[in-house]
Amino acid sequence: MPLDVSNRSSVANAAKLIKDIDILINNAGITADSTFKKMSPEIWDEVISVNLTGVFNSTHALLDKINQDGQIITLTSKSALFGNFGQANYAASKAGIIAFTKTLAKELQKSMIRVNSVSPAAVTDMTLPVLKSLKETYGQNIPDEWKMGSSSDVANFIINDLIESEMTGKIFSINGSEIGYWQEPTFHKL
Repeated sequence: MPLDVSNRSSVANAAKLIKDIDILINNAGITADSTFKKMSPEIWDEVISVNLTGVFNSTHALLDKINQDGQIITLTSKSALFGNFGQANYAASKAGIIAFTKTLAKELQKSMIRVNSVSPAAVTDMTLPVLKSLKETYGQNIPDEWKMGSSSDVANFIINDLIESEMTGKIFSINGSEIGYWQEPTFHKL
């Protein structure tokens, strides 16, 4: 059912129609790229509202309906780990999802509900305009970081690998056939 994940009452009303859940995938996301200096508060709020608050709204409304041995999957981005020029709002929202995922994984471990995140690199409606612009600029020599797999690769990984995995609190990365997960941050003494 179509709904606005940033609207709590819309999510709460949809949740009333759902009885039980094995897997909740928080996949809604938007971009509104701009350098920080030019970024309006409205654009900041909109991206945070959909990408991060939407994950809270959906998970909060549906948590009690997730079956034991169920799983919550969030979608994040490499931008959350490394930043990306012109994406302060997007990177911040996706970094918040990583912290949310890791925290919820610890809190729900005793309920035997796994919580993981996926950082996909895939051609989607959201990445298509950027790829088109890059092709106009670079022709066939698109920078390596913009060479992406498909949304089917991401879906197949989730369905065939992640759902059956016993891991929790992990941030997986998928780009075509290149699949892995990110290690925990490491402290380096100065």
